[in-house]
Amino acid sequence: VVAADDGVMPQTIEHLDILTLLGVNKGWIAITKIDMVDDKDWISLIELDIKECLLKRGFQPLSVNRINNLNGDGIKVLKSNIIKSISNQKDEYSSEYFRMNVDRVFSKTGFGTVVTGTVLNGMATIGDDIETFPEKIKTKIRGLQCHGGKTEKVVTGDRAAINLSNIKPNILNRGSVICTPGIMKPTNKIIANITIVESTEWIIKNNQRLRCHFGTSEVLGRVRSLETKILEKGNNANFILVLESSITIAMDDKFIIRSYSPMHTIAGGIVLYQNLKGNSLKVSDFSKLMPLDPKERFAYLIKS
Repeated sequence: VVAADDGVMPQTIEHLDILTLLGVNKGWIAITKIDMVDDKDWISLIELDIKECLLKRGFQPLSVNRINNLNGDGIKVLKSNIIKSISNQKDEYSSEYFRMNVDRVFSKTGFGTVVTGTVLNGMATIGDDIETFPEKIKTKIRGLQCHGGKTEKVVTGDRAAINLSNIKPNILNRGSVICTPGIMKPTNKIIANITIVESTEWIIKNNQRLRCHFGTSEVLGRVRSLETKILEKGNNANFILVLESSITIAMDDKFIIRSYSPMHTIAGGIVLYQNLKGNSLKVSDFSKLMPLDPKERFAYLIKS
């Protein structure tokens, strides 16, 4: 969303960087507040600027829509474009196991603890056993809602509110993970492939302290490599990431990296391997050769 009277702003660039780092490379463009601009040529220039900005990042605009905020002109067309684009879309299930990052926790009278989030993997139904991390508490699903209505199940991509049995709300937090029991465990040392965005002037140095955003959690950590001393914009490399608190993640999860201070989005990462153990030299050799491609990585891990 870009305002016609402002055009592309620093936050526009940051939002695009975050989207593409997380693997989102297409979407609908809304140029809002066209009622604030009398010159239609100016709006056309804004549209051209947006398209150039998207092209640099490999982001495909599914439609570009001009929106009048006062009378709503353009909203129906935008909705129609969205529905048309997704009508033939098939659901993709990356795992049969259920997993959801918690973004909100609250207590509801008569029901108890409720957590909300977007289902990342799999399916959950009422009565299923569930495990919470990093708390390592096993519980059951007492009730489910999806987009405000009661439901018997939630699946990948759904916005879900999950009522958990026999667990106090103050135990869970934004950043907690709930999933099928026995499939995950917390870790604070991983191998990740890190890419610095083109729009930053920051570099990443060995042992630098950074803010890492996994799912709905923010964790401080340091990047370490005996091979790569400095990583500059537009480049990528494998690093060992030593975190200051435990997280619950899976291989191939994508995450965002921001500078410690002042805070700017500077890079993104892909988890290549979690639960890393061993001495520094051996682990460093193991990490620098870790393939990015999942199939090649699988073969590498078998041979290692």
